[in-house]
Amino acid sequence: MADYSGADATVQATNDSSIVSKASTAAAGYFEDAFVGHVAVRGPKGRLIRRSPLVHRCYYVRHLGVFQMQETFLRSCISPGDPYNVVVLGAGFDTGALRRGWPQGLRGYFEVDFPAVLSRKAALLRQAQVLRPDWLHSCGADLRDTAEVEASLKHAGVDFQVPTLLIAEVVLAYMEYKEGNALIEWVAKSFPNCLFGVYEQIGPHDPFGRFMRRHFIQRQCPLRALLFAPDLEAQRSRFRSFDRVDAANMTSILAAAPRDELARAFQLEAFDEFEEFHLKCVHYFCLAAMSGTCTRAKRQWEDSESSHTLGKSVSISASEVGIPRFGLAASYSNGHLVICGGQGTFNTTASDAPHGRQQSIMHLKLETPFDGNLRCKDKIFQEVGEHSSAMYCTSTVVDSQIFFFGGRLAPQRPTAALSMCTIAESCENSPVVKQVPQSNPWPTARWRHTATKINIGGPGLLILGGIGETVLSLEEAWFLDTESLTWQHFSVEPALDGSFPAPRHSHAAALGSGGVLVCGGLDAEEQILGDAWTLHAVFDGCFKLAWRRALSPLPQPRYGHSLHEHLGHFIVVGGIEARYGPAPVCAYGKPLDIQCDAMKDGGEPEIFMWHNLASVLLEGTGYLLVIGGGGNCFSFGTHLNQSARLLTLLAAYGLQSASQKSSVLGKFARHTLTIPLVVETSGSAADRLKTPQEASTATDAWNEQIATFRAGAMAIHLHIEHQFASPGVPRALAEKMPEELYGHLPFAEYQILKTRIDGEFRSLAAASVQLNPMRLILYGAQLCIILAIVVMAIVDIFFLEERWIGLYIIEVCMVLCGTGIVALGLFYLQKRLTLAALLAEDRLKLLLAQQMGSCPMTFQLTVHPRVRHPPIYGITAVPLCMPFAAFEPTCPPMPPDTLPNVVETKGNPNFQMCFVAQTRRPTRRSQSLNLTGVDKNDSFKEDEKWLPPDMEATTPMLLRHQEKVRHQRFSRKKTLDFLERVLQMRMREGDNVLSRPYLETMMEVLNQELGEEASCFGINILASVRRYAAEPDFLSFLP
Repeated sequence: MADYSGADATVQATNDSSIVSKASTAAAGYFEDAFVGHVAVRGPKGRLIRRSPLVHRCYYVRHLGVFQMQETFLRSCISPGDPYNVVVLGAGFDTGALRRGWPQGLRGYFEVDFPAVLSRKAALLRQAQVLRPDWLHSCGADLRDTAEVEASLKHAGVDFQVPTLLIAEVVLAYMEYKEGNALIEWVAKSFPNCLFGVYEQIGPHDPFGRFMRRHFIQRQCPLRALLFAPDLEAQRSRFRSFDRVDAANMTSILAAAPRDELARAFQLEAFDEFEEFHLKCVHYFCLAAMSGTCTRAKRQWEDSESSHTLGKSVSISASEVGIPRFGLAASYSNGHLVICGGQGTFNTTASDAPHGRQQSIMHLKLETPFDGNLRCKDKIFQEVGEHSSAMYCTSTVVDSQIFFFGGRLAPQRPTAALSMCTIAESCENSPVVKQVPQSNPWPTARWRHTATKINIGGPGLLILGGIGETVLSLEEAWFLDTESLTWQHFSVEPALDGSFPAPRHSHAAALGSGGVLVCGGLDAEEQILGDAWTLHAVFDGCFKLAWRRALSPLPQPRYGHSLHEHLGHFIVVGGIEARYGPAPVCAYGKPLDIQCDAMKDGGEPEIFMWHNLASVLLEGTGYLLVIGGGGNCFSFGTHLNQSARLLTLLAAYGLQSASQKSSVLGKFARHTLTIPLVVETSGSAADRLKTPQEASTATDAWNEQIATFRAGAMAIHLHIEHQFASPGVPRALAEKMPEELYGHLPFAEYQILKTRIDGEFRSLAAASVQLNPMRLILYGAQLCIILAIVVMAIVDIFFLEERWIGLYIIEVCMVLCGTGIVALGLFYLQKRLTLAALLAEDRLKLLLAQQMGSCPMTFQLTVHPRVRHPPIYGITAVPLCMPFAAFEPTCPPMPPDTLPNVVETKGNPNFQMCFVAQTRRPTRRSQSLNLTGVDKNDSFKEDEKWLPPDMEATTPMLLRHQEKVRHQRFSRKKTLDFLERVLQMRMREGDNVLSRPYLETMMEVLNQELGEEASCFGINILASVRRYAAEPDFLSFLP
């Protein structure tokens, strides 16, 4: 650097480091500047000093901001040929005057800076034999003295009345706040027609802003004005002397740039410092202050919000269980905290320890229970193995094993490595790491993906998205069977509207009640995403995965975060947004203000950055551990979080104690809505969408069924219990909840759901009607007993002259026998009704789970037998369904006080995902298949005697045929009965059979029943399914 002298030498020296970065950025191809290399400080052997890709991108965005302000002035503030000036305040070594061509009308280009800086710049250009044009003027002056600046400009011949473009890049921040304000006021007063473009810093109070301020303090050039104008609103207010002020952070500058230009620039270098890049962008801004004729300039940027309005303040504690790395992965199992990879030190918090990419897998044994702090015998992590990648791999716990997949060594070197860490049952033994050899099939190499524990025929990992050679699509998924260590590839089905989630990386995923919820991330164009999707199971002849849009747990678009499900809510930890100061933690969709009183040795509050970290839900403890984090903070240096953070999950909900949780959740967290579904079917959403004629026909048909059903043996209601996002929701809000189910759903989804529910309850209604004869018999039996008692009483009183004790005993026995018979009948009736309700409940629960996704609702099906009898026979059955789960082997944990008197679902509690997806219990019971097919009343043409050859790709391999097959003309009813009975037989065989494809089971059964005719029968079943598939209620119980 140059040997500047005086009190301002350190500020003047910032010019040298800045111009080196500009020269390196231009040399890398981000923008063209043939002159900046002549004035930049050189390295060894006279070569340009090369900066990192992160610095290149940041200076490229700075160039875009200045260029956009120039173009706004030249295209909107002046007409072609009109005279104008360009004044650069604090020009330094900038070569913008020579870099671009200026339109006709330029009166002069005036560079204002310290005389020493401008003199040295002129000498370097002369040495490089660069000719200075006549319109380029150097005006030596101290910007803190506006009189000196004005005199220097007048001496150079500036015309203050013509439209003028003024540019100041990182100038006002180094000046005292009052001195900067004086310069702003002087510009507004001296140039009546001007556009004053400013590029400065904002956001001094968040972790990145504090680290940035500390960097400039250490360089002895503090950002003196930043604390007085910390956000965009304060900066706009500072320029209130102008007629119009536009301001936006650098993310808005990026959004205003042409997409093809950004794609060109971002492909110049391999890059994987997205978080640091966006942090720098949200902590710098461009401001255009306009007056006079320049106020007609076209608006180019969308106004940026400065920061979040944070929610409730939550205190968390610092923990010494930390390791200074970023981009790491971590998991917790059986008391062991295991981390993998990252950039940082091997195992020390010493500031002088060497940094580098780490491939080590480290573990630390934690002591339980926790009391607000983590205890461990040895605070030093112990190495137990390696994983063949350094950064952005995933770490997932499955039973007592932890699986590490993917990651990268460098952006050009992704990996598909899989490592398995087995946690010993004995607490004294260290975990054992094993590298899993690759086989076929195997996922492509990737990093910044997600790996979620689910069950698909067994426990395993679901891999979604990430970066490989490109940003990977979410139209596919990979499942690792952790028992056999084999991979399975899934082509995911689209949502109901045919859409897919955008390809993305740096997103988050977690298993919720409705499936795997995926939210946020960066797309292929590096746009920050805020949408959410649920991946759920679909059974359509075979097992499939499909997407569904979901309610996002993110308050704003975000990426680089982690996601955890707890008590039916999603907790978001860390990440980056398009503005500075995002909430470190978001619970029930709302940002929380996290406070920690951790201090450094010097008494300064510790800087803790909430990106590039790992968060671990410590199962069974009620705590969430945040470990690692930080990154390369632009040119300010690298920050690594030295300690960890421990968040109690009660605090995440804004609660201070378990008793408070019980009272708040129990009092405010629920709102129950009761819908008598079958009674309501005549006015369902599906009918409302039909034509008047179709609606009338449908209503007449249903009215007949409803009338029969009302006269049946039970009443059915669906209770929808809404778990509010905030457990502290006021009672007034609870009373304003929508009165219909579609208040919680898009109308199209409500229509589909309602149609399916209507179809689901037909079997339940049929079961009720089938029990009508028995109900009438019981009614008659009750009447007969009552009449017999009355008759015997009359005879005893009026006709018997002698009292015979034996006769009384006989009468009592008769009454007791009759009562016992009726009681047994009522018990049997109750059992049949309850069984029918449970069968329908299983199907309905899965149906609602698949439809509702991550919507925080609990559905309860209540069935009340309608057996009218004297009070002595009062027997009721009220089975309630548990919170649904389409993927989880067991239901997610819920606060016991929020679901009182809930009866567990019958059957195997450890059912797997494919078991749930395929279990549709039929209401009819049969031990064998009825393989007769033709219905005389069915409408088949007489000439349809043969099915044509079928070798289509959409036809299952087992049912393809090259020859004609005799058409057995199965009726609609017979087809439904056959499919339901095969499902029933599969269920009886247990989980092993249910994990197989439905078609294989069906053909195996047919081969046993029919032998050589099995293939023909199966082909006819497929033809019938295709024929009736267009009917809206055919197979309506299937998703």
